[in-house]
Amino acid sequence: MELSNLLEALLLVTGGLVLFGVWLSARRRDRRAAQALRVSEERFRHLTSLSADWFWETDAQHRVSWLSGGPAVAALFGSEMAHGRRLWEMPGVAVEPRALVEHFERLVELDAQMPFFDFMISRSDAGERRVHRITGKPRYDAAGRFLGYRGVGQDITEKRRSERALSEAKERLQLALEGSRASLWDTDLRTGEVFLSEAWAEMLGLPRAVTRTTVAELAMIVHPEDLARVAQVQLKAMKGGSADYAEEHRVRTPAGNWIWVLSRGSVVERDPDSGRALRMAGTNLDITERKRAEQGNAGEAQTATVREPSI
Repeated sequence: MELSNLLEALLLVTGGLVLFGVWLSARRRDRRAAQALRVSEERFRHLTSLSADWFWETDAQHRVSWLSGGPAVAALFGSEMAHGRRLWEMPGVAVEPRALVEHFERLVELDAQMPFFDFMISRSDAGERRVHRITGKPRYDAAGRFLGYRGVGQDITEKRRSERALSEAKERLQLALEGSRASLWDTDLRTGEVFLSEAWAEMLGLPRAVTRTTVAELAMIVHPEDLARVAQVQLKAMKGGSADYAEEHRVRTPAGNWIWVLSRGSVVERDPDSGRALRMAGTNLDITERKRAEQGNAGEAQTATVREPSI
């Protein structure tokens, strides 16, 4: 009996240890799952904070039922009561009429319950216009009933201002290039690909169009007597020996003629760690007429010297 009792006690202890091990393993899995969930939620919050300035929800009638706080919301909606109103009905908030009609038809009249992107609303206070981009997706309950929309808002005022400034700068550059008949070029030194604006094709006697080529292909149409010199000044700029360069050289056209080109360029992008040149950009200008005039004047001067009458 004592042996039987001992065996029974051992079995109980062993079973208890097994159950404890199972319980401990489950606890560890739960902790790992909870930690992974926390990391995932933290990552989600971080990513959404980068992509949005504020968050919102509406009910099935598209009326705001929840808004996150923060300066962006305060700047857009001011002190007006936003809850219970539709986004396009907020006092002081403006929406482009055409965009509002399309948005209203899609979400309300057709009751399509489709996601929407890039719905723009704005507010102008003290002469400053703030523009926000709204994105939303429908939400449903467990039974599939439509509950309303949930989405994000982003203040894109500075982005719009930067895009407008960049567009204006490009327009001024294009006007300057057209006035000088120069061609803009941009070379990716990592791939050897080269972009040339429309005037380059025109210089070569081709229909005006953008040219996409390579450094190797361009080298093939540079005059053999000029190629080494051009490569040397470009290499010097790439290595940082000069801020930029300007070099005159000859280029063969598809018709077999030679034209003179003034090429200006500089490094516009370098690797932040190694300093290696990644991109170069500049302009090409057809100077054939000037070179012919210079050569003609030089010939006339030489002829005059040879024919100088004796006294």
